Amino acid sequence: PNLLRCLRRNGCQLFLLNAFIKKNDLDIFRRFPGIFDFIHKPYHGLLAQNPDTAELFKSITRLEVKAFGNLKYASVPSAQKIKFPAAKKIIICAGSTHDREEKIIIDAASSLLKKHACLLIIAPRHSRCRELSSLLSTLPYRWKLFSEKRTEAADIILCDQNGLLCSLYKACDISIVGGSFIDTRGGHNILEPGYFGKPVIYGNFMVNYSELTGELEKKKMAFRCSAAELGRTIEKLASSKTLREKCGQGLRKKIITEQKKLSNLKKVIGAD
Repeated sequence: PNLLRCLRRNGCQLFLLNAFIKKNDLDIFRRFPGIFDFIHKPYHGLLAQNPDTAELFKSITRLEVKAFGNLKYASVPSAQKIKFPAAKKIIICAGSTHDREEKIIIDAASSLLKKHACLLIIAPRHSRCRELSSLLSTLPYRWKLFSEKRTEAADIILCDQNGLLCSLYKACDISIVGGSFIDTRGGHNILEPGYFGKPVIYGNFMVNYSELTGELEKKKMAFRCSAAELGRTIEKLASSKTLREKCGQGLRKKIITEQKKLSNLKKVIGAD
């Protein structure tokens, strides 16, 4: 707070970016009017994540409020080109998975795996290759480590190298985002696969991107499901290239549109 006050005293215009408010906090500020403006006194204005959030802020503050965009859209992931020798197979990438999630995902994809109709790539959140190798060795599927290169006959590929997740998302047909099928992680980045135009599936415990998922699910750009529903969701997408492209390209278009909004920061705050 002291730094903010010092900057304002020296003529700096301060704006709070990516402003978001929860309903519980909104109720508190409405019960005690004036507290919000006191806390945010150093700022000249608030740039809210979306128009709905901007309207909520306007109900509790005299500060200038504008709808700007969500900074989570700002990141542009980089990826190298990876090709898998999986002719006529659906490629599914399960990214940033945690303990217990790999078994959930493998079981959900079992009907496709048994028919050798898909290639499942698992990219765990942390280096757990020894543990996952032990798990895969107990299952009736052909599997390889990514580093082995010769993966033509594999049903499952376990990524044992760091820094490849976005490249794997770019190479897949269907993405599954981990940390969302267990109740301790809150889910990981759903925009990374979306940027490459891939349909995104995540679990009911996805809360870290809650300000985005509601709209994406409503417009059928992303799929939330329980562990029990995951198999049906995978098969629904696997059976329809049209649906995959519609969902994936819809999400990519949304991300690109939001990134263009974020590039207009100077114009929004009147600094042009």
